[in-house]
Amino acid sequence: MCLLLLHSSLMPDSMIKPTGRTMLEDWLHRLDKSGIKYKQHNPVAEYLSSADDRVKWREHSLPVDDLCTENAIMMSRCHRYPLIIDPAGKTLDFLQKEHGGGRIAVTSFLDAGFVRQLESALRFGNTIAIQDAERLDPILNHVLNREYQKTGGRVLVQLGRQEIDFSPSFKLYLLTRDSAASFAPDVCSRTSMINFTVTQSSLQTQSLDKVLKSERPDIERRRTDLVKMQGEFRLHLRRLERKLLQALNESRGNILDDDAVISTLETLSKRSPS
Repeated sequence: MCLLLLHSSLMPDSMIKPTGRTMLEDWLHRLDKSGIKYKQHNPVAEYLSSADDRVKWREHSLPVDDLCTENAIMMSRCHRYPLIIDPAGKTLDFLQKEHGGGRIAVTSFLDAGFVRQLESALRFGNTIAIQDAERLDPILNHVLNREYQKTGGRVLVQLGRQEIDFSPSFKLYLLTRDSAASFAPDVCSRTSMINFTVTQSSLQTQSLDKVLKSERPDIERRRTDLVKMQGEFRLHLRRLERKLLQALNESRGNILDDDAVISTLETLSKRSPS
């Protein structure tokens, strides 16, 4: 068994703790002070993503730790274009696998064909990843602001001095490897900041995962299968709960005389954990 040493110069978790986690801890503290009971060990990531999503992300080279999982959820759900801080440079590989390899164009502001690639992605609804985004090119201003114009059934966006057709399936990722990069407030307000800077706990989790894959791949496969089965079970249970609520809502008269409600209750009782 190899020994992995964690460098003491790594930034502690408390210094770059995600805002969402800080808010969650504050809410739980307030619930404790108010004497309100709540469910312990209730990870938000399990409600915002399915087990299939998390297994797929792992297969696409996303590091296995809470920070990366939460960042992947943000990238899949954010309404503004993500600005990703990734000192390790692994996020681009993950994005390429997520979008099927060649289906994502990779460029930078210094590339000679940058404007042409951006225009093509906007017109045809392709995905583009722009590296070295420490200094944003002003040509992106109208895109980041989502300043679209509808003319005769067409949706247009201004790119430089010209107006071009805009496809709603267009996706944009801005990436930088500079963890010390500072962005103006107007940039932060127009993008979703996603920070992949490694913390001590995330490095420890990733290291243990790599050791497990190397030393006991059989246990790693079993763990992956169990995570997927657990997610499928929870999804099926939620479907049954929604079916029960629908049956109760559509029930007329005495509930005990409604065969649909009784059948759904029996199924839910058998499927629910004891």
